[in-house]
Amino acid sequence: MNKDNNRQDNPTVHTLHGHPYADILFRPHHVSPVHPQMSMRARAAQFAPFAALPGHSDVLEETARYTDHPDDLADDERVWLDNALAAILNSHSRKASITYLEPDSHKSGGRIVTVSDSIISVDPVQRTVRLSNGTRIDISMIRHITPIEPLNR
Repeated sequence: MNKDNNRQDNPTVHTLHGHPYADILFRPHHVSPVHPQMSMRARAAQFAPFAALPGHSDVLEETARYTDHPDDLADDERVWLDNALAAILNSHSRKASITYLEPDSHKSGGRIVTVSDSIISVDPVQRTVRLSNGTRIDISMIRHITPIEPLNR
């Protein structure tokens, strides 16, 4: 069969008459008898994007990471928290649920954390609360405090 007969027998090729590659467009895909075929995964890896700037994706992830930025407490809210803390310290168990802002080490803001534990001590100079689990909380970061057991009256 010559090329001209093939064009006449195949109507698709005939419609591409004049196309520079019309004679090879519809031939079967070549498979090498010597080299094994590459897997689809390996073929895709050849075209996958690469990290042109090392660390760039880490910077993007850090920038996209959300941190809380709660408003500062009003004076009356701060007085209420100070009174609640004093009442808990005068209670028998000193157990409390404390909600506070844990500062982020990489950028401004942080995350809101609630912990329930016994208060061991309050450092008025450092302005920190120390819990029985070893956690130290900056008093200015406390947003809410609630006694876990009833207070002594």
